[in-house]
Amino acid sequence: MRGFGFLIGLVLLSSSAVEAAELKAGPLFVICSATNAQIVSGCHAFVEGFVLGIAGAGVICPPPDAYKDVIKDLLRLPRAEIGDKTVAELLVPRLRVRYPCFGV
Repeated sequence: MRGFGFLIGLVLLSSSAVEAAELKAGPLFVICSATNAQIVSGCHAFVEGFVLGIAGAGVICPPPDAYKDVIKDLLRLPRAEIGDKTVAELLVPRLRVRYPCFGV
């Protein structure tokens, strides 16, 4: 099972920005909740890149290391709320509320 989680992490990390927006949040939740440090590092890298990507597009204005809070929030969500949503569908509305850009 460990190899499967690592493979999912590798897929998440190697996806383009467009594909990243289409990735399902369920597999990301599984990766981020793993106990294997190597698998969890894939979660951190993906979420950090996702947050920086939408921040670079001017959608949000997060502080440095905001991805850590995003991961904590993701892990607190009930699985039913995650459902079949994409990462973008699940996270972007929350990130807009949490890290709005004022005066932009």
